[in-house]
Amino acid sequence: MTTADQSAVAARGRSLLGSFLGSLLGSRLPCDWTVRELEASLGVPPEHIRLHPPPGLVTEQEVVDLEAHCDHLRRHARAAGLAPV
Repeated sequence: MTTADQSAVAARGRSLLGSFLGSLLGSRLPCDWTVRELEASLGVPPEHIRLHPPPGLVTEQEVVDLEAHCDHLRRHARAAGLAPV
């Protein structure tokens, strides 16, 4: 992927994220907001928000696959005596 392609993908991701957040909040985000204010308005812990796939675009199968992968990692961590992931 060329640098131009990467820039286009990044811009599209920012656009999708902005559109998703705007629709979620019912309006455009205030231009003077900080990430802390955005986080407070979402009411969801930031560790529960994944950036890939972009918010609002995940498929049901991607959620199922992600949960299966996380369960797999947790089982291995417990078997190795590590703290839960």
